[in-house]
Amino acid sequence: MSPLIRLSLRLGSVVVLAVVLLFGAGIWAATQLQQDLLPNITVPAFVVITAYPGASPGVVDQQVTLPVVSALQGVAGVTTVDSTSASGASIVTVQFKDGIDTTAARQTLSSSLDRARPSLPPQVQAPNIVTFSTSGLPVLRYSVYANESLGDLSSQLRSALPVRPLKRFRSSSIP
Repeated sequence: MSPLIRLSLRLGSVVVLAVVLLFGAGIWAATQLQQDLLPNITVPAFVVITAYPGASPGVVDQQVTLPVVSALQGVAGVTTVDSTSASGASIVTVQFKDGIDTTAARQTLSSSLDRARPSLPPQVQAPNIVTFSTSGLPVLRYSVYANESLGDLSSQLRSALPVRPLKRFRSSSIP
């Protein structure tokens, strides 16, 4: 027999005590772990949405999207700028290098958009910068179906569901 086995057999109570202590330390460590159902992941990308009510996609492209894209392409750390012009809205996606400080990048984007604002038509609303982050995603979502009107069902749910745990309650109808 090996010396470790002989020592374990001779000091059996010490081995049992060591196993119990290790097991207890493992349980304690598991309770101290910080776990998230959905960890906060921030992607180094932003979407700039600029509304121009009533304008056609061509007008939005020429008068809104092009000035916004040209203002954002010169920002330090930008790797990709993609744009889409739709009826009444310009959507520009700006991607940055990995590891960039997203707060500073957002401030830089905001100041670049402020400098481009005078070149936009006066009817254009202020650009809205949207970030990509998992912290804004809902953790739990419920769906309810009933043969009642949406208003009746919504009022019943608002009175029946606990108010405190819900951060936001929105009812919608899908045809």
